[in-house]
Order: sequence, then structure tokens, then C-alpha cells
Amino acid sequence: MKRVILLLLFAIPFICWGQSTNERFVKPFQIEPVSTNVNLEIDPEAINPPFQEIPRTVHVVHCRRFYTTPLLLIDGVVKENLEGVNSEDIEKIDILKGRDAEVLFGSRGMAGVIMVTMKEGRSELTTYKATVLDTGFDSFVATQQGIDYYSSDYLKNKNRILVNEWNNRCNQPLKYNPQIYEATIDYDPQNIYGKDVEYTLYMFFRFMEAQHGNLFNSLTKL
Repeated sequence: MKRVILLLLFAIPFICWGQSTNERFVKPFQIEPVSTNVNLEIDPEAINPPFQEIPRTVHVVHCRRFYTTPLLLIDGVVKENLEGVNSEDIEKIDILKGRDAEVLFGSRGMAGVIMVTMKEGRSELTTYKATVLDTGFDSFVATQQGIDYYSSDYLKNKNRILVNEWNNRCNQPLKYNPQIYEATIDYDPQNIYGKDVEYTLYMFFRFMEAQHGNLFNSLTKL
């Protein structure tokens, strides 16, 4: 019995020393205990809140059309383009931009306003019409591409070249057949004749090519 007591007394210091050593390495800092005695009170209305009427808000949306092309006025009349207007008949051109244009013309003036004033006695737009006096012409045109196939610029550029050459040949009857080139064409490329006239004139040259061979192939491709 004495041996057992002595052994226990001898082992206790080593056990305590081991515990303190482990605490130094395993617990480099202290953690404060947290109390778990917390009373949680659940509000049933927080989970299922009572019905409340949501106020309605009425939003008013103002629709406004945006224009990207300027408003064109010829003597105060709204026009889509300058077709039929002779540049020599124009007295002046005024341009409005920004706030001034919108104040006078509303949203339609947001892209600017072009105001064309014609000379006195020229207020009415000049209109042109082209007529080909040949019985086979209308039938020929019916077999060709329509007017919408070509752009106005294309027709204008072609006619400028072809009319100039046609009139030159009309003035040289000894060199060119006067039965083909009977009369000159009164055409000023600076005038705005309109797409209908330009198309009819261009079809005339195509018709003459079909009737008499490649008259203008060396000059321009029709």
C-alpha cells in the first residue's frame, strides 16, 4: 500500500507538468466562453406580415418622335426634296438650328430647318415632263428595269454624259447619221428635273441603242 501511494505521489508532478506544457503550445491565446442562455422570441407577424394595401403609382409616359432629317420649306410649304426647283429661281436659303428651330417648329425642327425663298414670280415650282415620240418606246420601257431600280444620282450622271455626246453628234451631220441624231436635247444638268424625267431620258438612250446598235458603248455602259 505504501508503494502505491509513493508511486502516485511521484507520478502526479509529471502529469501536471505535461498538462501545463500542452496548454502552452496548444492554447497560445484564450477564448472567452460564450453564454448559451439566450432567449429567442419569434414575432409571428415577421414571418407572415399582415396584408397591407400597396399604394399604386401612375406613371405618365410622354411619347416624342425624333427626326433625323431637316425640315424643308419652300416658300413656307413643306416639301420632301428639291425636285423641280431651278437653282436660278432661288432668292435665298435660310437655315435654323438647335433651340431656335424647335421653338418655331416643335419636334419637327429638332434636326434643323431649311427655308428656301424663291424669287418673285417664281414661287410656284417648275415642273418638267419628258416625252418620246416613238410608237415602240413604251413597249420597250415595259421590258426594262423600273424607275426604283436606279438612284437619282445614277440617272443624272448617265444623262449628263449621254446628252452631251448626243448633242455633239447632232451638230456633226456629215460625220454622224442625221436620221438617228435628228435634234439636240435641251437638257441642263444643273436643273433639278425630277427622277421621272431623268428615268425617261435614260430609257430613251437605251431604246436608241436597242434600235440602232451600240451607239454609246465606247462612251459609257448603259
